[in-house]
Amino acid sequence: MKRLFLFFLLFCLFPKIVFSQDKTTDQYYSEFVTNYRVYQGLIEPFDTQKSRYLAYQSVSSQADFLDASKRLIAAEIEAIASYTSFIRTYLAEATRIINYRENYLYVVLDEELDYLAVAKKKALSLSSLSESQSLLKELSSHFQKISQAGYQIKAIVELGSANKTLENIKVETDKLEVVLSEIKEEQAQIFAAKEKFFNLKKELEASENLLQQADRALKNTPQGGNFPPVSAQVKQLINQSLDKFNLIITGYKNIIFSLR
Repeated sequence: MKRLFLFFLLFCLFPKIVFSQDKTTDQYYSEFVTNYRVYQGLIEPFDTQKSRYLAYQSVSSQADFLDASKRLIAAEIEAIASYTSFIRTYLAEATRIINYRENYLYVVLDEELDYLAVAKKKALSLSSLSESQSLLKELSSHFQKISQAGYQIKAIVELGSANKTLENIKVETDKLEVVLSEIKEEQAQIFAAKEKFFNLKKELEASENLLQQADRALKNTPQGGNFPPVSAQVKQLINQSLDKFNLIITGYKNIIFSLR
């Protein structure tokens, strides 16, 4: 059951949304943190009742263990549900900026939310330890699907944000290229500025190629595939691209300053 800790770690790794905040997202964030803490608080009582049950094997200890199991499983489901709602809302918010158009992730997450609502009712009505084990096994496969979606959404948002930055730099590149093409003076400083601009355009092409590699990595991973390593690969490629963006922006500022 402590696998939920992995969700918490993934949750913390989500990039901060740099566009306008939506109250719904803040609400889900707060709900997840609250529900996760409730879940954490129930682990120790669960472990205590489990130890008593294993030690005594009595009807009373079994009943207490079942009750503790029901509470812990219900709390885990509640935390997973709030996490699922968060990543769905997070993607919806990001879509306004990154123009994400696919709908299948929304469908997947909606189906999982429906399942979790039913699963919570099952958890609260468990009548045996064997039923609790069966529900946990069932929950594990759904947990895996939601976790994969979380990594996928994280990568989609990060790549979409990087592509938006690329688009903005391209616009500024075109503007600067026009300015440089209109300068006819044959001076060493002008030649140097044009040469620097030419080299920075190569860096821009290289950064775009990195983002295209990241996009292919995402698209070539089938739905239901293993997204944690893909998300890590996408993040690495994006970071390399962002380093080049910083180099390009600094270079453009230097060129503009030299032309004053």
